[in-house]
Amino acid sequence: MTRIDGHGTITLPATYAHEHVELAYATTEHGAQGHTADHAITLTTDATTGRNLYVGMTRGRATNRTYVATNTNDLSEAIATLETAMAIDRADIPATTHRRALATIARPAPTPRFEIPYFFDELRLRAEGDLEAVRQKVVQREATREDRARRVAAAERALPAAEAAHAPFHRDVTAAREVEQDAHAALRTARSNERTAGRLGRRAARRVGEAAAAIHADATEELNAAQLRAEPTRSQVERLHAVIDRAKERERIDDIRNRWNDLDAAAARASDLCVALDRWRHWADGHRVDRVELAEVVATLHSERLPGTAELATAVCEIAGIEPPNVHRSVAPDVDLGIGL
Repeated sequence: MTRIDGHGTITLPATYAHEHVELAYATTEHGAQGHTADHAITLTTDATTGRNLYVGMTRGRATNRTYVATNTNDLSEAIATLETAMAIDRADIPATTHRRALATIARPAPTPRFEIPYFFDELRLRAEGDLEAVRQKVVQREATREDRARRVAAAERALPAAEAAHAPFHRDVTAAREVEQDAHAALRTARSNERTAGRLGRRAARRVGEAAAAIHADATEELNAAQLRAEPTRSQVERLHAVIDRAKERERIDDIRNRWNDLDAAAARASDLCVALDRWRHWADGHRVDRVELAEVVATLHSERLPGTAELATAVCEIAGIEPPNVHRSVAPDVDLGIGL
């Protein structure tokens, strides 16, 4: 330990320090009663009473200072908090009663920094409408994707069973088609021989041709019958394939459209604009807004093309000393449409 009013130091035994010594550079007003120091600093908040303030401000021999905790950097708020503390002199009033009483005390209104333009409310309403419209498009897009994915999943689940059911009919049709093709080839050969046969062989060639024609007619009839039997299962397989193929093609087209419209980015921009307008009004009404947030407000307003946003951004730059950003306004994105020319 070191003496305040002299020189030299002494070392206290650990047991003595543990039982009789405590740090007192910071304590409550109640704990500070009866103590004195060269310099005293008191923290004043909404919960501080007049008696607390008196005790804290009379502990210092040379100086006594108070620091007031506020929600903003507004000096008038600090003065109001200090005046309220001085006006409350009851030590036996519960803290909840103090809090309710403080809530009824009117705080001084902040001084507006900029007059709200006549177009502001309409601009804010338009920004909210744009945001809601984009959100609805995003919701609709996601609902369409989910519905398409469900239909594709259902078709893909049903396809193996449909193909298995169609497999025997497909084999019958394939076999019948091969028989029909062989019969048709034999018929062509017979007719060719009939045309080239001589006088003596023409009758025999004609009989062979007639037999080949009959065989081909029977083969064609059997092929038609096989195709008719296979039609229900064949159409089911083709329908499921069509569902999957159309969904994939629609997804490809929608992906191109979404990359072109960029709904997610549009929704983010619309949301940022609404936030920027709300912060701008909060700032214009005299409330405290962080400079980083103000810079974001200016950047957002400068990047928009809506009437009035540039004027609002200019007001912040001139009054708050925010450097205007070098913003390049958005242009249509360069999107590969997947179309070969």
